[in-house]
Amino acid sequence: MAKNVRQEENFDVNHCTKEAASTGNASALMFAPTKEQKNVGFAPEGPSCSYMPTTVIMTPTKDLKAHHLNSASDVEIEHLQGSKTASNSLEGRRIVDIGFLFSQIISMEGHSPFKCSWREFLNERRFGFRSVFQFKCKICNKVDEIFSVQKSNINKAAVLGVLSAGGGYSLLEELCGHMNIPCLSQKTYENCHQDVSTTLHATLWDNIRRAGEEEYRLAVELGEVDSTGIPNIAVVADGAWCKRSYRTNYDASSGVGCIIGKRTGKLLYLGIRNKYCTLCAKYEGEKDIVQHNCCKNWNGSSSSMEADIIAEGFKDSVTMHGLKYTVLVGDGESSVYRKLQDCKPYGHQVNIRKIECRNHLLRNFCNKLREITTKRISSANQVVPVRLRQLLLSKVLKIRTAVVSAISHRKKSRKTYPRKH
Repeated sequence: MAKNVRQEENFDVNHCTKEAASTGNASALMFAPTKEQKNVGFAPEGPSCSYMPTTVIMTPTKDLKAHHLNSASDVEIEHLQGSKTASNSLEGRRIVDIGFLFSQIISMEGHSPFKCSWREFLNERRFGFRSVFQFKCKICNKVDEIFSVQKSNINKAAVLGVLSAGGGYSLLEELCGHMNIPCLSQKTYENCHQDVSTTLHATLWDNIRRAGEEEYRLAVELGEVDSTGIPNIAVVADGAWCKRSYRTNYDASSGVGCIIGKRTGKLLYLGIRNKYCTLCAKYEGEKDIVQHNCCKNWNGSSSSMEADIIAEGFKDSVTMHGLKYTVLVGDGESSVYRKLQDCKPYGHQVNIRKIECRNHLLRNFCNKLREITTKRISSANQVVPVRLRQLLLSKVLKIRTAVVSAISHRKKSRKTYPRKH
């Protein structure tokens, strides 16, 4: 749409409004003025006509209220350190709230006391991705301001978006550079990142608390309570690392582990282990290290991160949720279960039962079958013909499908649990 609103000398707002009306429910508009547009007049030729008719406006906002830009409340800008940039020229593109923008333009038309509407662009002030454009009336010299978006923080939304995509400031800067949109400063990004991280952390633990309350309620309703009055539930646990090991290279610098309620499928515990801190590495060897929130909390091996996190989650289950995790559904990794057996989170009287996940069980089963096809000599020290090994390799997927079908059939059967086995 940027090319539709570009003019050789002036911004034609009538044309821009018609474009917005023809496209329907647009949520954002990027202006792309040329370098010659340093003092743009928003009025057409002739003193008697208004710069934009109000009847052409189409906006996704259902209840469009007029915004009087000369009021004190509209001058308030969100406080973001290091984000303010002023310029008297318009270059590049901007992100705007289309409905909010045109509502302000409407409110500027025919202002008192002379009902004049000629405007001259003065300057732009940027607060990250939020811009404030100043216009001066050529007749009465009244100065009005137009905001690109409402006061809701678009900067935090941008930071949250790039974090959700797995990136950081460099990715955001690169994206804005290709789109010719002025990017927010790194200082502003760091401030927004801190605020977003705090909010996400608080929201995460609130959701974990509510998930524990739901698991507790369901376990009590089903009578899954031990002699001490504490509900016992089944959980699913697994871990992940920042890089793949490919079964040979276990040197990831960070890992994460989580515990999920089997009945609700909701998160009950989350833990992170980091072997590396950027600032600690930066100031390594120096006498004075800048005070910071160090994220390094692990000095052990990368492969032992998962077991330590899961064991910690089991130890904290009673204090966090008032629950005991007596059944663990997990992958074929034996170190996690061995860690739980060693630490005895609920004492020697409670034995935690391990159930291997179906997906991991089938994956390990198929890997073992493929491994057999690569061996020329069997465990009985006999030669296995190539034809038999090739036949087994071609049937691995069919064997897996047969096992999955058998499991589904048994689950649908009305027989009692012991008879299914």
